[in-house]
Amino acid sequence: MKLKPETPLKAPDISDLSAAELLLVVEGLHQELAAKNAAAQQRNQYIHILEELLRWKRVQQFGASSEKSAHQIHLFDEAELEVEIDALRDQLPDDVKEEDAPPASRKRRQRGFSDTLLRERIELTLSDEDKAGASKTFFTKVKEELQFISAQLKVLEYW
Repeated sequence: MKLKPETPLKAPDISDLSAAELLLVVEGLHQELAAKNAAAQQRNQYIHILEELLRWKRVQQFGASSEKSAHQIHLFDEAELEVEIDALRDQLPDDVKEEDAPPASRKRRQRGFSDTLLRERIELTLSDEDKAGASKTFFTKVKEELQFISAQLKVLEYW
């Protein structure tokens, strides 16, 4: 939307004013000009902010969608971080109490189900055709399944 240019105001007749009155008029005009400049500077700053937001939104919408941003380069460097943490732990003085120091190694996650659960052993045997190619008999647990039977848990061990 284009704005119509302001029509210039008719200048008052200043020919019969004294020097002091002329200085007051000039000072008033300077104040008006300073106020207009401040408003224009504020408007320009607001326009600059809006242009930056528009640029950022365009980059966000139309830019590359891969996660190759500079700030994400170290996102999945757990192994390197663990090495650095271990190196820092090695630099700790020997007089540090073991209770104060963090544990040197993490506990390993327990594999399989608890031994306290009811277990049922299911043995699968090979047919004579399947045994033909085998050089010896082997017994290996293949998998464990957790079976839920209305408030009863049972571990099925396949051997």
